[in-house]
Amino acid sequence: MHHAILRIDRRVYGARPDGHPCHKVLPIDVEQEKGLKVEITQCSPLVNSMGYSLIKLVDMDGTHPDIVDKVNSYKNEHGEATAVKISKTQSMVMVLNNNCDLASIVSESGCFLLSAIPQNDNIIDWRILAPNKVIMNKLLNRMRTEGYGVEKISSYPVEVESALTSKQEEHVHLAYSMGYYDVPRKISLEDLADMANCSKSTLSVSLRDAERRLVVRHAMDSLDSMKQK
Repeated sequence: MHHAILRIDRRVYGARPDGHPCHKVLPIDVEQEKGLKVEITQCSPLVNSMGYSLIKLVDMDGTHPDIVDKVNSYKNEHGEATAVKISKTQSMVMVLNNNCDLASIVSESGCFLLSAIPQNDNIIDWRILAPNKVIMNKLLNRMRTEGYGVEKISSYPVEVESALTSKQEEHVHLAYSMGYYDVPRKISLEDLADMANCSKSTLSVSLRDAERRLVVRHAMDSLDSMKQK
């Protein structure tokens, strides 16, 4: 198998004149609503060109007190949305998008999308697992042919052995408990290395190898579950 982290520009040929596809599911004009910050925090492609997105709405000046009532249970030809208020000024919206082009490309590629973390409305980081490097490269070529910008952050074959060492277990547990894997991160790698009593480079290598092994374990478990259905 082959693992890669890809940084993708979701705009087609650097532009999306009709706006972000997930924004179309909302009953508001994202570009025109003053005082409302809209941030896509998580997304996941599904089958048949469908995709899920988790969107955070921030009422920055208190002019949108009814935003949850307006968005919750909203449906249109692009999909549907459900919303919940999480604080006085913030709400979370889950959007089911019926027309996600990237979701269609992934579902047809034969690759597994293990995580999708947006950096902003245009840029998203994907963690991908493919049967081999050839299929991984076919996915990259397909996305580029369709007009998406793709940067390969890392790419490597994965070994069958996926058990963590005791030191890796210790490092991963510390990183998780201190919020290193939160979005946004609650602790830097430098501060985490100080807590782990090791160098930044040592901790970085340990965490990367542990993450790779965990990805393999997760993927193999998923494949086993699919075979049993």
